[in-house]
Amino acid sequence: MAQVAFVIDATTDAENVRQLEERLRGAGHEILTLSAHPGSGVDVDDVEPQQFEGGIVPGGFRRNHFRTHERLLSFLRDLYALSKPLAAVHPDCWVLVPADTPRATWPAVKRALIVEPARREFADGFGTQPLKSGPPGDVDGLVSAFAAQLARRAG
Repeated sequence: MAQVAFVIDATTDAENVRQLEERLRGAGHEILTLSAHPGSGVDVDDVEPQQFEGGIVPGGFRRNHFRTHERLLSFLRDLYALSKPLAAVHPDCWVLVPADTPRATWPAVKRALIVEPARREFADGFGTQPLKSGPPGDVDGLVSAFAAQLARRAG
């Protein structure tokens, strides 16, 4: 069983959170909702990235707000630095940055995860990291891909 961080902002879609949470809990994982907004889960400053095996940004977040929100981004950056899988759900797709592939710089990962999610691969001067992606309504596909990453880390 892995502990997974759901990183939310004020506009995150409660239904998307519920669907993802239900399926991940059904697969035996523990979910902790993190936020930088009072009353919306555990404050992101009150946890350490080391206690999680991965992080998901559920659908409905405001891309422009999120990509400049340093408290939330620094938590995701720290998860990435620890080689943990990250995923985000967007209106046009979901995207997963796997933990078991060549590493790219954090700015490139942030761009692919939050800013330009439709790109399947991205590259910068330090290498290439393939992304996994799927249609936005495919919650089972995202959970399956994310759970596979968690299982690889555990095994």
